[in-house]
Amino acid sequence: MSIWTILLALLIFSVIIMIHELGHFAAAKAFGVKVEEFSIGMGPALLHFQGKETRYSLRAIPMGGYVQMEGEDSESQDPRAFCRQKAWKRFVIVSAGAVMNLLLGFVVAVAMVSMKGYIGTAQIVHFEENAQSSQVLQQGDEILSINGSRIFIDQDIVYTLVRDEDGLVDMTVLRQGEKLQLQVPFATQTLSDGTHVVVLDFKVLATPPDFFQYHSLWHWMEYFGGQTGLDDAL
Repeated sequence: MSIWTILLALLIFSVIIMIHELGHFAAAKAFGVKVEEFSIGMGPALLHFQGKETRYSLRAIPMGGYVQMEGEDSESQDPRAFCRQKAWKRFVIVSAGAVMNLLLGFVVAVAMVSMKGYIGTAQIVHFEENAQSSQVLQQGDEILSINGSRIFIDQDIVYTLVRDEDGLVDMTVLRQGEKLQLQVPFATQTLSDGTHVVVLDFKVLATPPDFFQYHSLWHWMEYFGGQTGLDDAL
C-alpha cells in the first residue's frame, strides 16, 4: 500500500467525518444552541480561527472530529445550552450527523449512476446460445425475485444467483402483465476451490437512468441498495 493510497483514504475519511459533524453543527445552529467549537480531526490544533461565537479548528490527527456545544457534557444554566433544549430538539441534533451520512451516500450513488449513463434493468432481452434458462424464461420477461430476494437491477440478479449452488432457481417474473412463479434451470461450473456457481446465460436491457420514475424514498433506498452495473446487451 503506497503513501498516496493512505493519504487518499485519510482524506475521504476526513470528508465523511466533516459531513457528519456538519449535520450536528447545522442542526444546533438552527435551534439556537450555543456551539463553542467545530473541529475536524483530533489532537493539537494546526489551524483555527474564532468566529462570532464558535471556534473553528483543524487538528493534527485526521481521525474523527467533534462539535462542542454548551451544556453537552455538563449542566449549564445558559438557556441556549444543549441540556436546556426540549427532548425532540436534542434528538434532532444528535441524529443529524447520521442523516447527513445517509444523504452523502445517496448523493454519491446517484452521481455514480449518472456518470455511467445507463442502468442494467431486470428485463431479459437476449439469451446466449444453448442457454438452459431459455427452456423456461422468455425474452421480455422482467425478473421480480430470485429465491425469494427482490430484484431491481442487473447486479441484484448476479449477487443472488452467485449464492445458488444446484442450478435450479425459483423465480418470479412478469410476463405480458402476468406474474409467474417459475423454476429455472441453469448450467453450473466448478471453481478451483470446488465451489459450484451458476452460469448466467442471458443479458438484460440497458436503459438511461430515470430517477424520477421512483416515487417514494423507500423505493429509492431499495433501488440503490444494490450496486449498479450492466451486463450489456446493446
